Amino acid sequence: MSRWFNQIVLSVALLVGVVGGWSLRDGAGQYVSTSRAFANVTVEYQQGSFAWLAPDGRRAHLSFVVTNGSARAATLESLDIHLLFGEDFAGTNYDPFVPVAVPVGESRLVDLEILVTSLSKLPLAGTSELAVRGNATFRFAGIQRARGLDVRGEIGVVPLPSGFGGGR
Repeated sequence: MSRWFNQIVLSVALLVGVVGGWSLRDGAGQYVSTSRAFANVTVEYQQGSFAWLAPDGRRAHLSFVVTNGSARAATLESLDIHLLFGEDFAGTNYDPFVPVAVPVGESRLVDLEILVTSLSKLPLAGTSELAVRGNATFRFAGIQRARGLDVRGEIGVVPLPSGFGGGR
């Protein structure tokens, strides 16, 4: 009786070990695939794309270049961008983001509209050093988890066009 019991226990332990090893291998593979895919996508502010859309400096347009250098198709699921006047938050892209598919080896241009909501900073529109900070969320084909990527860009001073009010 004890011999059969030992064989059953040994068989169950072996089965659990094989299943555990398979799960560990699968998890490690997912991690490596995710890391490789994630390391090869970029979101960069397109220099010169920033433009004021409103005469009072409350709305602006800017573009980002999203590049997928990974071996997997990617989808940019969200892009949350904050406009800074100097080091201070001035506004963000409040409109719902429409996901953007980025095939392997390709780039996409993503246009955003920024709404300046920090009214105490509004007088600085057109004279302040501008920058963007934010987060991009990607999902890759064949990988379950979405991944976040920090986004940073320096814009510089962008004067309000002549004829626009505010900012001075």
